[in-house]
Amino acid sequence: MEYFKRLAALLLVFISLSADAQNEKEIDVVSIVDKEMNKVYPANEPGAAIVIMRGDSIIMNKGYGLADINTKTKITPATNFNIASISKMFTATAILLLAEKGKLNLQDPIIKYLPDVNPQIGNKITIYHLLTHTSGLPHFIPTKDSATRFTVMDQETYDSDKNIDSLDFEPGTRFGYSNVGYRWLALITEKVSGVDFGDFVRKNVFLKAGMTNSYEMNRDAPIINFAHAYQKTGNEFIEFDYGEEEQFGTLGDGGVVSSTNDLISWEKALRSYKVLSQKSFEETITPHINSGLVVIGSSYGFGWFIQKSPNGGPMIYSHSGADGGFAAYLLRIPEKQIMVAFLSNRSDHVIDVAYSVQSLLRKAGWY
Repeated sequence: MEYFKRLAALLLVFISLSADAQNEKEIDVVSIVDKEMNKVYPANEPGAAIVIMRGDSIIMNKGYGLADINTKTKITPATNFNIASISKMFTATAILLLAEKGKLNLQDPIIKYLPDVNPQIGNKITIYHLLTHTSGLPHFIPTKDSATRFTVMDQETYDSDKNIDSLDFEPGTRFGYSNVGYRWLALITEKVSGVDFGDFVRKNVFLKAGMTNSYEMNRDAPIINFAHAYQKTGNEFIEFDYGEEEQFGTLGDGGVVSSTNDLISWEKALRSYKVLSQKSFEETITPHINSGLVVIGSSYGFGWFIQKSPNGGPMIYSHSGADGGFAAYLLRIPEKQIMVAFLSNRSDHVIDVAYSVQSLLRKAGWY
């Protein structure tokens, strides 16, 4: 909570000054933000990277603290973090690409692609339900095999979960956030495309978007410029990522590794419809279900929380995430060409940033 207050104060300083700033004064804003971020993230501790984009201008894109406390590698805009549940927008994009090609229909029951799932639920749940978190599947199902719970991936969790005999609610009747559902979307992508999920996303999403250093995690292959994540215990930072966090290696719900540099490329790709057609992309950011989560976003699309600005202002699209010691959020206000992304590798700084940034930007008159 103390970190959350400090970050909010930091962004308020930036935004308040930026609201009336001329281009030449933005250097002063960056200097102030830089000073405050250095206070939040000492140079000898795990830290974060932040990017703020307005129009075509990168107002700020910088790293703070350490990516690896053993090697003392510093965080930079090129440092790769696990972006946790922000990954869901990329999983949704993969599904929409297959729908564009006529290889699946969002209203198809999942049993068509996952034939060994319990038919009592497989005939009820559609791909659309998985995309919108309206399937009734639980958010998380603990791994039955304690020996593999830290290393399992999507197929292994599915093999354990596919015989689930009850749902939290009837599909399509309400919102219930489900990591399980997005893992199943990754498996559907593999079944339909005939390609490994990570390879499909890299070729058809990341490379098309110019995100050349982004990947779906692979437990068998090292990732370049990858930050380790940490949990603070007393005065000590303990590594807390793959091998320490249960089900950390699953992909569909939170497996993307990316950097603030690549998230700039993602923002540019979204603006120009480089990956999805305009029609398909607009479907991902259409409010499909009331989430009931007013702080984060009152509605959900496909991999995006959606919120209407007060007093008839522009629409706001966002997603946050936390996995192991990683914390992340991405916020877009397309009408004003605003994008903010924050990636961190320390769990004591897990935050609900979306609401803060929205309210602070509004106070500053940015939208």
